[in-house]
Amino acid sequence: MSQPESTPLLEARQLRKSFPGVVALDAVDFSLGRGEIHALVGENGAGKSTLIKLLTGAARGDGGQMRLQGAPFAPADTAAAQRAGVSGVFQEVNLLPNLTVALSRRGVAPRVLEKILGGNVLRVLDAVPAWGSLAS
Repeated sequence: MSQPESTPLLEARQLRKSFPGVVALDAVDFSLGRGEIHALVGENGAGKSTLIKLLTGAARGDGGQMRLQGAPFAPADTAAAQRAGVSGVFQEVNLLPNLTVALSRRGVAPRVLEKILGGNVLRVLDAVPAWGSLAS
C-alpha cells in the first residue's frame, strides 16, 4: 500500500536515551521526507551520534517510537536497518589518511564513497553548495 506524499519517509517521536549520569536524548522528534537532506549540528555531547545510532539500529532507545514509510520501525541491529534501507555515514577523519586536501576537493573522497556505498553519493554531494561540482 502506497503512503500519501505527506507521510515522512523516516520519523522519530519522543526518542529518549540515557547513559549512566547523562541524558543523551530527551524527547527528540525528527522527520525526514523523500528527497530531503538534513544536517545534524551541535556541540560535542549534544546527542547527534546517539540519534543516528538509534535511527540506524546501532543502539536501542529508552523510549519513543520510530516509523519508516508510516510503519513502525524498530531495527534489532544495523543489518536489519540496512535491509530496510536505513544506514548512516559517520564523520571519520582517518578513513583515508593518505588523501590530500587537494585530492579531496577535486572529488576523490566522494568518488571513494560512491564505490563503497553505491547509489547517488555524488548527486547528493553536488546538491550541497560547500562541495561545489564534484561529478565533473
